[in-house]
This record gives sequence, C-alpha cells and structure tokens, in this order.
Amino acid sequence: PGAIKRHDASSTVLRSDASVSVNTNASTSCAGLRLVYSPTAATPTAVYLVQASGGLWSGTVDGDQTSWDTGTHQITIRDNTTASLGALTMTVCVHNAQSCP
Repeated sequence: PGAIKRHDASSTVLRSDASVSVNTNASTSCAGLRLVYSPTAATPTAVYLVQASGGLWSGTVDGDQTSWDTGTHQITIRDNTTASLGALTMTVCVHNAQSCP
C-alpha cells in the first residue's frame, strides 16, 4: 500500500483493507512471518502472513473494520524471532482531501 483515503468524512475506517505481499528467497526457510502496524497510537497489531508457493507470502492490513489516525503509518515485516526484515509506509488521508500523497 502507498496512500489510502478514509471511507468518508465522519468515519475513521478506511475504504478497504490493504493487501501486502512479500517475496522471499524460495530456497530460504522462513517461518512465522507477520505484519506489525499501529492504526492509532495504541498497541501495535500483528497479522500472520500466509505462505504460498515459490516464497510468496501474503496478508491483509485491516482497514474497513479498524479505526485509523490520519498520517503516515509504518508496516513492518517480522519473522518468528520478532526480527524486522523490512518495512513499508502507508499514508492515511481524509476522504475529501484534494490529494493523498
């Protein structure tokens, strides 16, 4: 995900969930990969990724059932030892914003 707008002016949920895919080296053993993110200043949320063939993992960031603060949110990919393997950012904008970076 890059930038996403909230559902409407009175809501704090997003228009939809955000799908995240991670490609790993198919010959490397990975276990327990998960996305860790904080929709608000509260405790982070962790979502386990599902492994497919060829080193592809996928998961969903809950947008349409979870309240989100506007601004930039970091989504971290972690393994089962909680080591950070990478990160991406997602910007949440208000519904009627002229642009959403």
